[in-house]
Amino acid sequence: FVLFKTDLVVKMIAPGFSAEQAEYTVLFLRIMFPFLFLVSASALFAGALHAVNHFFIPAIGPAMWNFVYVSTLVICLKNNLSPMYLCWGVIIAGMVQTLAHVIMYFRCNFTFGAITQEVRDIFKRVMHKFLPCFLGVSIVEINLFVSGIVASFLPKGSVSLLYYGSRFMNLPLGIFAVAFSSILLPHFSRVVLYAPKRISFYMVEVAKFVTWVIIPVALFLMFTSERLFYALFLLRKGTVAHVGTAALILIIYSTGLLFFSINKVLMNIFYSLKDTTSTTKISAIGAIVNLVGDIIGMQIYGVYGIAAASSLAGCVMTILCLIFLYKKHDYKFYLGNYVNFLMRYTTQLFLILVTGRMLFFAADVLLQGALVNYGATLGGFWLMAFPSIGLLFASMYFSRHWFGLKVYFLK
Repeated sequence: FVLFKTDLVVKMIAPGFSAEQAEYTVLFLRIMFPFLFLVSASALFAGALHAVNHFFIPAIGPAMWNFVYVSTLVICLKNNLSPMYLCWGVIIAGMVQTLAHVIMYFRCNFTFGAITQEVRDIFKRVMHKFLPCFLGVSIVEINLFVSGIVASFLPKGSVSLLYYGSRFMNLPLGIFAVAFSSILLPHFSRVVLYAPKRISFYMVEVAKFVTWVIIPVALFLMFTSERLFYALFLLRKGTVAHVGTAALILIIYSTGLLFFSINKVLMNIFYSLKDTTSTTKISAIGAIVNLVGDIIGMQIYGVYGIAAASSLAGCVMTILCLIFLYKKHDYKFYLGNYVNFLMRYTTQLFLILVTGRMLFFAADVLLQGALVNYGATLGGFWLMAFPSIGLLFASMYFSRHWFGLKVYFLK
């Protein structure tokens, strides 16, 4: 249907596009459509690998895809190639990711068995739970998809700017939150069977650990957003104003990053309880909040309002997850424990950042401004930024006992 009625699909997903934009979109969609098969196959193989506690390939697979994709993007920009080449790069990246999963699938002694009646019955049970799980797992992507549709009515380039912001926001979400939640799903399934009361303990400990990791990452994205877009590609394809717009979009998305990450893990608690009804309700409410927020936010703040609606929907979903877990399953979130951790953690983070800033200033004075002058250059800034974030996490980890921070997943 998509291949033969591509123009109709484009009108449905981007009704605000001009005739020229729609023409290009139809062409690119037809080229990239096989990517759906590749990424779906990778997900199926990853599920089998997770079942035998193999997480490396499923975790590094998206990174491999991004590496090929970004490499193709850089080649296209450097040689001023048509975006059509980038579309083919996406397909190649998908093939690399799928091939890695297939190889590991066979190395783990899996095969393809015969389709028996028992297999058909199991498949029916899986499909019965598929739609609720689909809504819960993909709610962030669904909200971004809806935001793209609404943004198509805004000035030209708005959809691309939202996409750029969401992609960078999805980097820590995919690298950390998705990987962490995937590892915890089989663990939660065992806990539910043998020690269900410990779920309340894990809820607060997951929230503490995710907070410990995500807040510095969100701050990093916020403070480097403008240089990030300036360095990568926007100056080749847009204006300085576009850089500023994309940077602010990323800052707004980053405010919801903590909620998006926690939701990934909380949803898996529902799945371990075999409760897909609650995830459907929560996801539906989140999607409605996002859609209403998109429409209202677009009229008031334009593209920024759309980004804010996604972050608001993430926050609402976190609250709903905690409410449903308490009301339906009697799992209480120990808010006092979490607030105590948050106060100690905020103090630790503030003191480390202030100390780091003072040490940088003192070193710059001794070097007669060499550090500031070096950091003012684009390459110098990034060579200083990445080691700094590494030192930040190391300082947080080794000084956590000084502030009384007790995080189960850091032991």
